[in-house]
Amino acid sequence: MPEIIKYINQNNKITNLDFECYILDTSLDKDYITEFVNKASSLNKIILFMGNNEIEYANFFSASGVVLDFSNKEKFPKDLGAIKKLLPKNSIIGLISRNRRHEAMLTSELEPDFIIFNAWNDGLNKTIELLDWYNDFFIIQSAVFLKEETIDTSQINSDFIIY
Repeated sequence: MPEIIKYINQNNKITNLDFECYILDTSLDKDYITEFVNKASSLNKIILFMGNNEIEYANFFSASGVVLDFSNKEKFPKDLGAIKKLLPKNSIIGLISRNRRHEAMLTSELEPDFIIFNAWNDGLNKTIELLDWYNDFFIIQSAVFLKEETIDTSQINSDFIIY
């Protein structure tokens, strides 16, 4: 069973933090982010930022790293060196890739800590096939970002599930 990562994109009441890793959207209210980060940090949880200015947020809040969305990029950087220089040493970098083999290869060549594929019910079988192909050829960890709550995860063969 893959590890589960929780994506937070709305100001929900912070109760218990049952997950080991949280991805916070930078569109969240800063007071909410501050409260969430303080609580999660006190419990040694992994905190990643995603959205506009995710690198600045990760630095300001001393987060574990970032998730960068490359799914809409036509050109990829040659490497993540410039991005890594903007983050503290040993920061975690996850990259969202288009759900196509070529883009998955290009994204993996950048050597992120993990690569993310988006998943919807419509097209789930193609995502599963891509993920199986990817896992046969690459050692970089993979994640599936569930874009709908009703997705059956029983056939998904990834290291992480994000929902």
